[in-house]
Amino acid sequence: MAKLKVAGVVVLYNPDEDYIDNINSYINDVDILYVVDNSDIKHELPNNKKIKYIFNNDNLGVAKALNMAANMAIDSGYKWLLTMDQDTRFNDNVMDTMKEYINKNDTKKDAIVVPWHNTKLDLVKSEEKIQSDAAESVPAQDNSISTDNVPSAVLQDFEEAAARVEELTGGSFTEKEVCYETYSYSDENGSFRWDGKGLEIMLKSNPTTGYFWTLEQFGEKLSFETTTDEYIQDEPVGTESEPMVGVGGTQKYYLTPKTRGGDAFVLDYSRQNSDGTRAPAVVYLLYAHADEGDEITFSIRSYTVTEQ
Repeated sequence: MAKLKVAGVVVLYNPDEDYIDNINSYINDVDILYVVDNSDIKHELPNNKKIKYIFNNDNLGVAKALNMAANMAIDSGYKWLLTMDQDTRFNDNVMDTMKEYINKNDTKKDAIVVPWHNTKLDLVKSEEKIQSDAAESVPAQDNSISTDNVPSAVLQDFEEAAARVEELTGGSFTEKEVCYETYSYSDENGSFRWDGKGLEIMLKSNPTTGYFWTLEQFGEKLSFETTTDEYIQDEPVGTESEPMVGVGGTQKYYLTPKTRGGDAFVLDYSRQNSDGTRAPAVVYLLYAHADEGDEITFSIRSYTVTEQ
C-alpha cells in the first residue's frame, strides 16, 4: 500500500513559549508543515526541512490562515491536511491510528477524520477521593420542564417534546429564556419569525466543529410542514472565491401551516457520540399554533446544556 501523504498546518499568533515543543510532537507525522504566522513579529521554528513558514505580519484570522495552507497543500497534490492550534500537541501513535483508519476504510465521502476526545479525565479515583467527592456533592435538582401556560390544544405534543429535551440533555440543562405567544424571537444563537405566511427559523451553525442542527416535530395531526431545511454558507472573507476553512453559516428552517392546530418542535445543536446518541450544546423547545386565518403564534423555551 502506498504511503499516505499528509500535509499539516499550524497557525501562530503571539504564541506561548511551548509552541516549539508542540510542533515537535507531530512534525514527524506529516510530510510538510505550513506554519502560518499571524503575529507582528517573526518566531523561531524547529530546524526541520519539512517546515514552510508563511509570515503575514498581520492578524488575518484563523480561517484565512487555514485557507492559505489548504490551497498550498492542494497545489502540491496533498489530499489530507492536519490542522493544529499553536497550543495543542499529539500524544504518541495518534496520527498512526488516524492514518490506519484512512487506509483501511472508504473515506472518499469523508470530509474530516478526528481522534476521539476522552473528556473523562479522572476515570480511576482513590477511595479517599470518592469519599471526598461524595461529601462535597450537592443533591441533584429536579430539572423537569414545567407545563405552565401551555395551551391545552398542544399540551400532549408539548409533553412529548419536553420528554425529548430531557432525554437529549440527560436532565442537565439550564432554562435560559421563555417567550410566550409571540410573532418573533431572537437570541445569540438564532431567530424565529412569523413572516405572514410561515415561521422562518434562522440558526447560527458551523458544521466544521462537528455540531449540526436537528429538528424534530411532535403532533398527532402535524399541522405544520417543514418546507425548507437547508444550510447557508457565510460569504467568503476577502477576495477568495471559495468559503474559508472553518467559516460557519446559518441553518434555515421554514414551517408552513397546513391545517388549523398546533405542533411542538425540538431543535438541538449537537455533535454525535460514538454510540450514535447526540450531545447537544443548545436546545429550543418550540410550540406553534395556526388559527383560522392561518396566522401563527408561537412560544419558545431556550436551554443550554450544563453537563454532558
